[in-house]
Amino acid sequence: MATIPTHDRVPSGRLRIKLDRGWHIRQDSFSDTKTINLEDRLPQVLQELELRTAAGEEHEQRRKQQRQERTRQWEQVRDEATGQAREHQRAKVLADQVERWHQIQRIDAYLHAMESTIADPNPAEQNPAREWLAWARQYRARVSPLGQPLRLPPDPQFTADLIAPFMQGWSAYGPPAH
Repeated sequence: MATIPTHDRVPSGRLRIKLDRGWHIRQDSFSDTKTINLEDRLPQVLQELELRTAAGEEHEQRRKQQRQERTRQWEQVRDEATGQAREHQRAKVLADQVERWHQIQRIDAYLHAMESTIADPNPAEQNPAREWLAWARQYRARVSPLGQPLRLPPDPQFTADLIAPFMQGWSAYGPPAH
């Protein structure tokens, strides 16, 4: 069933161009007036389009530069975070080595006390005690941090989770997208 319109459209005989997109520079609507035809305004319309295009390109260039600057800043923070994560990892390895070294010193003191006890003239007690002492000496040699060549520990894999605590509020997963 057809609907009956509520009003009639009567053309005015005047043309109108409306620019809906782009950066508004001067005006966004151009039309016939009583004294000027739209055709005479076409140079203004074209100039507005050109200005809007230039403004859009300039805006996009600024956004690109801002993205590049954020990426550069993020990379700098990431590099610093990687260095801090490396230092943190090395400090943990050093603290572990120091703790093991203190443990070795306590083991050495105990080994010395074991040797004094084994000097006891009771031969039935000496064989099991000497076996225990021999194993303890071997264990001491295996766990001593000074029993291996001294060198910097290898770097860990610098994952996002590892460097995240050092990223100063930036995402460890990449520069901001906006």
